[in-house]
Amino acid sequence: MRTIIENLMIHFQKSDNGKDPNEEIPDGFYLVSDSENPKKEWSKAILDSVRAVTHIAAPDPEGNIIGVPIS
Repeated sequence: MRTIIENLMIHFQKSDNGKDPNEEIPDGFYLVSDSENPKKEWSKAILDSVRAVTHIAAPDPEGNIIGVPIS
């Protein structure tokens, strides 16, 4: 969980000042969960509900969102 939070903090710090051209804010909704206790059914239900009103962010060419592999 700490790694996810650290990645989010780094991502938003870089994105906020716009000085890192390699970091993009994902276009669309994405969900960050606890890698040690992922609750996949709950996450799927959230994504399915959100998908009804907006699009879900696509992964980058490496298969990541905010530098973390999607699952």
